[in-house]
Amino acid sequence: MYIISLPGDPGIGRSLAEKFDAEYSEAFSKIFPDGETYIRLDKRPASEDEVFLIQSMYPDQDRRFFELLEALDILRQHKNINILLTYMAYARQDKIFLEGEPISARIVVESLLKDNVRNIFVVEPHSNMILSYNKIRVIDGVSIFSDIIKREIETEKIIIISPDQGGVERARRLATKLGVDMISFIKYRDRHTGEIRIEMPADLHKISGMNTVIVDDILSTGGTIAESAEILRRYKAEKVIVVCTHCLFVSNALDKVRSSGVDKIYCANTVKKKINDPLIYYLDISRYIKDFLSREL
Repeated sequence: MYIISLPGDPGIGRSLAEKFDAEYSEAFSKIFPDGETYIRLDKRPASEDEVFLIQSMYPDQDRRFFELLEALDILRQHKNINILLTYMAYARQDKIFLEGEPISARIVVESLLKDNVRNIFVVEPHSNMILSYNKIRVIDGVSIFSDIIKREIETEKIIIISPDQGGVERARRLATKLGVDMISFIKYRDRHTGEIRIEMPADLHKISGMNTVIVDDILSTGGTIAESAEILRRYKAEKVIVVCTHCLFVSNALDKVRSSGVDKIYCANTVKKKINDPLIYYLDISRYIKDFLSREL
């Protein structure tokens, strides 16, 4: 195995190389004065090596995407390549919501599906649409939080919250792992303005006095999480915890979530942006990825 960290890798590549006792190198990168991206692989894998390209596509999504394409071009003669995306950008545009739109998730995946690419491993992708491609392998980025939740929170009083119906399957995975109940909000988003409206379920009375755990895959602007947390506080939740795989913290997202009454945010280390704040706990998921790859390969 030969592991190559591309510039967006949040440190997962080096950790995996240590765990697998694999050869490891980092791509050299720079940006030209006109803004164009350049990478170089100073160390090249042997022809028989199974290569892993490790990349996260946030921040600087477009640049991170093009770096992947450049790396694949450098290795175009190599016959055994795997890609690990700790965060896949553009996955939220997985269908046509308004006339005249592209399907951006499809563009990303199909651009990476070269003949010499064996697998594309994606940590907790937003879109199930990409599962239709037979080279895609999804790494669960939610159930892995079960151990830390059990250690930190009284399990008998936990109830899992999905902030929208699209995330029910994701939230149910963690609820099943913990052996607790789950309820789901219904979220409506205006596709023109981006405005969010949340409809409350009939069984929301269950959360009074409970430790509520909001489960989502992406924390971007924080609007969905903050509005959900405010509702839970209004209905007398004892604690409001957030479990989110990809914490992007765009603009003032952290302040927004903090002011909504959230007690703790558990994130995975899937993106390079990391905020040092007592409200946030980062879970190193390299061990879980290593276990998954060991089973799959």
